[in-house]
Amino acid sequence: MGSIVAEIADKIASAGGGERSELEVRGGVGAAGGGILTLSTSELTVVDGDILGRIDFQAPLETGTDAIVVSASIYAEADDTFAADNNSTELVFAVGASEAAAEKMRLTHDGQLGIGTATPASLLHVEGTLQVGVDDAGHDVQFFGATTNLGVLWDFSEDELALLLATKLSFHDAAGGENIVASANGHLEINAGTTLDITAPTVDINASTGITLDGSILSTVIVGVDDTGYDVTFFGDAAGALMRWDASEDALLVRGATADHATTSAGRLVLQTNQAAVADGDMIGRIDFQPSGETGADALLVGASIYAEADATFDATTNATEIVFAVGDGAAVAEVVRIDHDGQLGIGVSTPASLLHVAGTVQVGVDGTGHDVKFFGDTSGSFVHFQQGADTLNITEGVFSGATTGDFSMQSTQRNTVANCTYSFKGDPDTGMIRNAANSLQLVTTGAIRFHVAATGQVAFGGATLNGQSLTQFRGSIHVGLGSTEQTSPACGHIFADRGVVTADNSAKPFKQLTASDGSLLVVNGQYASNRFTDLIMLSGPGSVSVLHTLNKQGSPGARTYSKSGENSFIAINDSSNNYNVSLTGMGANELAYTTDPALGS
Repeated sequence: MGSIVAEIADKIASAGGGERSELEVRGGVGAAGGGILTLSTSELTVVDGDILGRIDFQAPLETGTDAIVVSASIYAEADDTFAADNNSTELVFAVGASEAAAEKMRLTHDGQLGIGTATPASLLHVEGTLQVGVDDAGHDVQFFGATTNLGVLWDFSEDELALLLATKLSFHDAAGGENIVASANGHLEINAGTTLDITAPTVDINASTGITLDGSILSTVIVGVDDTGYDVTFFGDAAGALMRWDASEDALLVRGATADHATTSAGRLVLQTNQAAVADGDMIGRIDFQPSGETGADALLVGASIYAEADATFDATTNATEIVFAVGDGAAVAEVVRIDHDGQLGIGVSTPASLLHVAGTVQVGVDGTGHDVKFFGDTSGSFVHFQQGADTLNITEGVFSGATTGDFSMQSTQRNTVANCTYSFKGDPDTGMIRNAANSLQLVTTGAIRFHVAATGQVAFGGATLNGQSLTQFRGSIHVGLGSTEQTSPACGHIFADRGVVTADNSAKPFKQLTASDGSLLVVNGQYASNRFTDLIMLSGPGSVSVLHTLNKQGSPGARTYSKSGENSFIAINDSSNNYNVSLTGMGANELAYTTDPALGS
């Protein structure tokens, strides 16, 4: 074969009209003996962008503007200014559709192939859709990693993507900070720089062990299905601190930190208000108790509430708050108990005036089943104790008293003297009652015993000492009447009855004064004045009345007697000198006989 030029000329000349002309370039033998077709440029200074050689594909015999232009080309383009040490060149592949051929693919001097891009950044750089196979007739696609047997395989026969990786799966941005990693220990981590958006009507996450979420959830989350739930745990910054919905217990747990601490180790639930200016009466937080499956208007209302209510306007030095307990009964809940900021508890009252203020009946226990109740005083050991086991009210060192003088007081057995009575009146401790011995009581006034009832039933008046013989003993006289003059108290004792002093003839007449020598058992002193009768004795019995009058007239004392007819009676009246004796004897029906001193006549 001669020169390439002669060969080409010969091929072209031999082809007839419409026949295909062929150009064969055949080289020699050996490893480098292949035919060579060289396309060269006559440019003496080659710079970036210059075409060194080009193969065009054209249909020149077609008709129409676009049909006859070059429809495809392959050309070599300088990628830098040529020099003794530089001949950087790229191969460009261009095709046309309804215009001159345009670049579609480029192979750079680094061997990087760009499809849809003139500046490929990797060995294969495709700017556009990459498709392997056609629908229902695919092919395996495998990406290998640097480590043996690690990579990603699209297995078309299984219609699945196999992750042959040490971390199972890893997607990340250029900086590597935002990624999705499925690690070898079974963790799937999605790390977003700001927000991870999952947009779907429903997102199903099925986890057999647990799901860990770091960040906020801005939509409804459903865990499990009705009657088949799962635990949900929210952790705090401190080790061990968490909130957990325990599905097996159907309970919400709030747990404090693991570190042993008086406050932070306890679980804490905080209810806050978003008000910027909290005033008296504003609600700060609230817990409501409400049935969800009931029917009927009232049944669906909140049945009970516990809430915190501001008791003043909040400021830098004020956060006075009260806790209110409210319950419902056929209507919305209403307050029944309140704890104010002073720690005072009000039951049935919203303004408690003491540590425990009950506006209503207080009951301890039920009928037949009681409980002990104790009220302590300031003094150690002083208290009032209702002891349910013995059904008794016990009063130890202490006093029952009211707010005003004269209220009844009850003191302890340690105060059991005439100067400090066990049962006394407020402000008057030496007047009252004491228990001087077992089953024995004494009444005391001004520190002296006035009345004594012994265990034997004996009674003593006036401080008399019981001698074990008489049931009743008196020390002093018994005085019955209206007299204003004190009677003498003979040693042997008397019973007095008088009507007081009668003034006659403008002069007061004193009572007769008794002396110890009188020795009378019953002495009745009547009033006496000139020309005036006085009743000394009136005796009455069943069916009879006896009346005795004495007429004390100056210089002529005497006696007059009356007796009901038909009754027998006997009365003898003597003065202190046994003078002026009078005897009255009932003789029979409608009969009366009496005898007087002979000096006076019968």
